[in-house]
Amino acid sequence: MKSILTITALCLLMSAPSIAQNEEKAKTILDGISKEMASYKTIYIEFNSKIKSEGVNSSSAGKAWIKGSKYYYEDNNANIWNDTEYLWNLELDEGVCYKSDADEEEGINPSKLLTIWEDGFKYQYYDQGSTAKLHAIKLFPKEPKESKYHTLIVKINKAENKIHSMTVKTKDGISLYYTIEKMLANIEISDSKFKFDKAKHPGIEIEEL
Repeated sequence: MKSILTITALCLLMSAPSIAQNEEKAKTILDGISKEMASYKTIYIEFNSKIKSEGVNSSSAGKAWIKGSKYYYEDNNANIWNDTEYLWNLELDEGVCYKSDADEEEGINPSKLLTIWEDGFKYQYYDQGSTAKLHAIKLFPKEPKESKYHTLIVKINKAENKIHSMTVKTKDGISLYYTIEKMLANIEISDSKFKFDKAKHPGIEIEEL
């Protein structure tokens, strides 16, 4: 029994430098992405997404316009506006737009998702998930009990040093997969883009939450 414990301890000691190196490698890559993203005044992205959970397996194509913490998002199911004061969620199949305070948002905010590692996560370079063209980095919540996330995997295009895709696994068994097909930076976006305009959506009922 003592010999088994000794071997286990030696294995842990030998793996410690490798873990530290993977953490530093991940930090260097993510710091570079954060610096690049911080230099953008606006961002436009086109993406494909998938949602998997018990009884759910759906896919969608979407677009998002981002300006600081403001964003407008659209896919096959919904349009969402967030001007940092209010959030409007237009459910297309219901024909209803739900209005709530922006700070009560429960979904995934695209303006934060692109740099999600900056707040409340530790990370590690993921060798098994990396390829010749992509870096893979795993993110883990620093406070697991307080986080809705279980694990995230961010994949970075090595040649362009940009986010290629992201896997988000929540603690309630939902897995979300995002692949960025196109990204444009510093395009002109009016602040009106982030507010729901009832005149442009006649017949839509607004329900305040």
